[in-house]
Amino acid sequence: MASILPIPENLWGLHGFFQITIAIVGFFLTFLIYRKHQKKRNRVSMGLFFVFLCLSLAMLFASFDNLLGWENLGGEETWVGFGLAQIFNGLANTGFFWTYIEIFQAKERWDKKWKFYFGLFALIEIFVSILIMSYYTFKWPSFVLITSGIHVLLSSVCYIAWFVSSTLLLKRIQEPKYQKRFKSLRRTSISFMIAIVFLAISAMSETRSFTSWMGMVMIIIGIVFAYNSLIQPEE
Repeated sequence: MASILPIPENLWGLHGFFQITIAIVGFFLTFLIYRKHQKKRNRVSMGLFFVFLCLSLAMLFASFDNLLGWENLGGEETWVGFGLAQIFNGLANTGFFWTYIEIFQAKERWDKKWKFYFGLFALIEIFVSILIMSYYTFKWPSFVLITSGIHVLLSSVCYIAWFVSSTLLLKRIQEPKYQKRFKSLRRTSISFMIAIVFLAISAMSETRSFTSWMGMVMIIIGIVFAYNSLIQPEE
């Protein structure tokens, strides 16, 4: 498709600098979450730490195409950094769905239904991510639009489920402290839904696009909301 908000070629270096700057911000927030996890030691904080670490690594590797010339590492326009980033995106999505189950569906133990759903989600997401990585690294397989579409669909299902579940909980919760937490949690899902739209547009563009900047910024905003909703100390 034609590029939307294309980045001029003379700004491609700036694009790489912006990507790695966002990655550094992501790593900083991930470090804060890790410190909270060290104190809380619960499965939700562990899940969020894993998700945000993977997202930060994805943004870091994506920056290498512009900063280190990885876009031609495996041949002309192979985008090795972006391809490797897809693996971490797939792992992040898998961790996000795992955390969703921990927060909204699991009681003390996962039942067989959610174990099956998670296993199926993880299998498809990771397999699709490997295929997307293979395309951008080796130009094979050629049906990247199909695999990317599946990835976007799985992401959307996960984020929409997060949004719906947090909205339903807000209708039942009366305590202001928990209402504040789940409002921020709902904002996390909204931020990630907006991010996946911008990043999907960028991925389908013929050249680098400013829409990727918008997507990365929305990811950082989503991480901040998640940090505030789940990891902040009890008042």
